[in-house]
Amino acid sequence: MKKLLVTGLAVIFALALTAPTATAVEKSPARAKLIKMIKDARTTHPQISVTEAQMLMTTDPELLVIDVREPAEFKAGNVAGAIHIPRGLLEFKLIKREKNLNRPILIYCRSGARASFAGEKLTELGYTNVKNMTGGYLAYAKAMKTN
Repeated sequence: MKKLLVTGLAVIFALALTAPTATAVEKSPARAKLIKMIKDARTTHPQISVTEAQMLMTTDPELLVIDVREPAEFKAGNVAGAIHIPRGLLEFKLIKREKNLNRPILIYCRSGARASFAGEKLTELGYTNVKNMTGGYLAYAKAMKTN
């Protein structure tokens, strides 16, 4: 029994030594590429602040506000008047819903990355007036608490 315990502990120790650390994952080529992709996606359409987004929501009756987060995230809290289309379904659902490629669209997610990818794809589909709310719902919720 003692030999089995010692062997088990040796295996666990060996696995711990060979497991990638958080730092190794953070510095991985895939992570670096993802960060570059997010930065590139943010250049394909305007990024606007929460304050600018709020102003747009109150002044532009044609504005379509889309939350691209997952259903549980949307249920936990969302921007009033936003429609929910999860990121994975956005292109498919939006082309059926919105035929006007010039309609102003404001997209947001939790912190801005998914919405940046979404905006990039909507721009590629031909939508000409897509904006992303910088900082996403986290920034929006924080701004609402301070107002």
